[in-house]
Amino acid sequence: MAKRKAITKKVRFEVFKRDRFTCQYCGKKAPDVVLNADHIHPVAKGGTNEIANLITSCAGCNSGKSDRLLSDDAVAQKSHKQNADLQERRDQIKMMAKWQKGLQDVTKEGIEAASDVWRSASGWEVSGDEKTKIKSLIKRFGFAEVLEAMRIAADRYLQEDYHGVTTRESCIFSFHKIGGICYVRAQKNPEHTRMLCAARAALKGKVERDDNAFNDAKGTLRKSGWVQCGIVPATIKQTIAAAYKSGTAPEAILQAAKNYNNFAKFCEDIRHG
Repeated sequence: MAKRKAITKKVRFEVFKRDRFTCQYCGKKAPDVVLNADHIHPVAKGGTNEIANLITSCAGCNSGKSDRLLSDDAVAQKSHKQNADLQERRDQIKMMAKWQKGLQDVTKEGIEAASDVWRSASGWEVSGDEKTKIKSLIKRFGFAEVLEAMRIAADRYLQEDYHGVTTRESCIFSFHKIGGICYVRAQKNPEHTRMLCAARAALKGKVERDDNAFNDAKGTLRKSGWVQCGIVPATIKQTIAAAYKSGTAPEAILQAAKNYNNFAKFCEDIRHG
């Protein structure tokens, strides 16, 4: 029998990143649990170590077994396993830190690049508050879409004085139009529409089975859950639309709908998505 090939640390890291360091079976996250890269299609049945065939699972979900005494040295084995688990948690914390730092670096580079584009188009420096706005827009709509909105805003709204210099007033006015342009263009984005429709479909059955979520048979969502999140009660469709309009990315809304466990958690996920 051929020796089973171990999953490399690099591949495990990529799988954990893709699944956001979350067990895809129970929703628990590192470092609260030790995570494994689990095979979707078992190796025994021809499954490979390719990333597409791997999914993040916690040790409990992956094993599905309770601890058993295997031999007289069970205590020593258990101690060894605890030490190994502790080291694995440390390794996974390092992986998460590396992943987060990578995201932060990419985000920072995107903000600076977009700021340079606007500075070049308008001739004015980009303030700290404007960079914060750019960061929010990139998170919601994506880097390429923000650049295109900047181009449209500059073409439509920037004005020059009689010296040929862009006026500060038109620069401020134009900048404030970028978010609206992104939003209008997103409404015409079929991929966003598809994801929001998929989120409604995924959420509908789950919320209807949650007795704590509804006020009445018409499907009005219970007010108490939304008050904590600063959102007014609404139907599922209105709830998703409000979350999207407030800045939550459609990918985050869809993921929160798929991961729905309870109403309060869903509210928190779409608010911070």
